[in-house]
Amino acid sequence: MDARFLIYSLLLLLLFIPGSILAENNTSVGTDTSHSAATGDQEALMNLALDAKAYALENGKTTAISAFSDKSTFVRNGMHISAYNQSGVLLADPYQTDKIGTSFIAPDHDTGIVRQLRDMAQSGGGMLTPEMTDTRGLSYYAAGIDGGWWIVAVSGTA
Repeated sequence: MDARFLIYSLLLLLLFIPGSILAENNTSVGTDTSHSAATGDQEALMNLALDAKAYALENGKTTAISAFSDKSTFVRNGMHISAYNQSGVLLADPYQTDKIGTSFIAPDHDTGIVRQLRDMAQSGGGMLTPEMTDTRGLSYYAAGIDGGWWIVAVSGTA
């Protein structure tokens, strides 16, 4: 089997096991579903990013960037993929095609969202939500591709 498939399967398995263990041990009764809805949205965002990463690794940077800029390929349920190089230059975005080639990281130690996402992607990837920092109400999942560029799944349009 392909090593990427095994790794992806293992990550998905690890994602679901803790939730099922907690569900078995949780005997409280409640009607608040806001947390589970948010978790489902975050899971969908992460899955879109991981699908896009797998696509990029399998098909190469040029093909992936073209696909990420197309509104019909990696746009799902109000979420989409953007791609950046390590300097923060936008490589692909289906909603900001006029900004492709623009740097979103200032050279002087800014702490903006794109820099935070880039740093997150470089250190293994992860989620950034409005509860964590000011994201203008959007949630993000960043993932590095091959050390030269990275992607981010975005919930909504900027």
